[in-house]
Amino acid sequence: MVWKPRKKDLKNYLHFDRSMPVKGLVQYVTNDELVAKHRFFPLIRFHEKWTKFRKDGAKRRKVRPLRYAARRDAAIYAHYRFQLAQKYEKELKRRNIVDLPIAYRHLPKSENGGGKCNIDLAKEAFDFIRKLGNADVTVVDISSFFENLDHAKIKEKWEQIINRPLNPAELNVYRSLTQYAVVERHKVFERFDLYQKGTGVNRLEKRKRKIDKMRDERLRQICTPEEFRQKVCGEDPNYPSLIQKNRKPFGIPQGTPISDLIANLYLIDFDQRLSRWVRKRGGKAFRYCDDIIVILPHKNGQDYNLAKNYLQNSIPQHGSQLEIQDKKVSVSRFLCVPDQGQIYTQIFGKVSKNGLEYLGFEFDGMRVKIKDATLSNAWRKLKKRSYGWSRRYVRRYRAKGDDWLRKNAPLAFETERIIKIAAVNERDFKKWTFNRYVKRSKEIFSEYDVIFDQQTKNYRKSALTTVMYEAFERAIAIHGARS
Repeated sequence: MVWKPRKKDLKNYLHFDRSMPVKGLVQYVTNDELVAKHRFFPLIRFHEKWTKFRKDGAKRRKVRPLRYAARRDAAIYAHYRFQLAQKYEKELKRRNIVDLPIAYRHLPKSENGGGKCNIDLAKEAFDFIRKLGNADVTVVDISSFFENLDHAKIKEKWEQIINRPLNPAELNVYRSLTQYAVVERHKVFERFDLYQKGTGVNRLEKRKRKIDKMRDERLRQICTPEEFRQKVCGEDPNYPSLIQKNRKPFGIPQGTPISDLIANLYLIDFDQRLSRWVRKRGGKAFRYCDDIIVILPHKNGQDYNLAKNYLQNSIPQHGSQLEIQDKKVSVSRFLCVPDQGQIYTQIFGKVSKNGLEYLGFEFDGMRVKIKDATLSNAWRKLKKRSYGWSRRYVRRYRAKGDDWLRKNAPLAFETERIIKIAAVNERDFKKWTFNRYVKRSKEIFSEYDVIFDQQTKNYRKSALTTVMYEAFERAIAIHGARS
């Protein structure tokens, strides 16, 4: 099969390289000789921050580093991912473990085509627990997974999958991932004065930053190659280098188009051994990237730590830095009780206290709920999008005055539009709205007792009366005529 770039493979964000016509881009990234000599730009890194609320009222500040590659670099990664993915899928079939690694893959539905989403995958796990009746379920999370992948083992598994040594082009891609470099976005933008405000004749022009003007003019390149060498790499002594390199023998950046597949193939031997181990005991296992669930039939006298101990002892064999900490483990038990049905009990861990939490859902043997964190994510996205639109609207029309903004802003219309695009964070279904996600969940879990409607009844109702109103007033206070 010939690689053709998808829409998401063509990047339009600000970065160090210039845009290329699609035809030229394809010719470049599919030429092994050019890729072998290609010099990758540093990844740009920024941090997503949010507050995580717990049922007991505790708050925890969460920070997630996000990195993104230059346009041509990202296309190279996408091309080599496409080639490697085909061989990886064949190897999964050969080893008879197609159903164990479930993240970052197209998993077709048998009945009517299409691909499985997290809802289908969660139901498969819950269905198996129901089928067993009495079951011990262990869920673990590999700590800092991408940051701790052993470089030598990555190369070993890559070559094992393609059944030959890496060619010069593949070796260059491998080195760019293992010896990667990053620059902090805010430092780059400050270095090139992208936050500097204008000097126009009116208030609007004076407030417009350099980065705003670049976006208005659809400029995508932050700087020229010469400016990059001088002001980013540090060739000019007046500008210390902004580049941070990974000099450790482990760790790859999460966020490039190929990183997810590298993480999957890295654990292919682990997946095969785990599959054999659970099958021997009549159970099932699924691995969603660094999250692993093991479902075993419960037997009298069986140690609840059986799967926990196996996983914690096995994972370090695939990388000296890999580990599963106790705080990342949950062990629970489902038992069928006469006249009561399947009863859930948490045995070990701080999560899944009231039901098994898996892929955005919570299951207690009888009832399925949307996980609290999934609801929180939907609210956070709604607030973020509401404020984003409000800020843009206020900046555009602030010269007309705050009173005019309040009277004329189409809040109801924009709220309806935002609700339609405020999708949940599901990799293969990013165009789904939260309302559609809930509706689809009800359809898939139709055989279960669900309370999705009760959980989400205030989502649409509060969008305008609370979320959008507060976002708009905040935008006026910060960016309005009187600010």
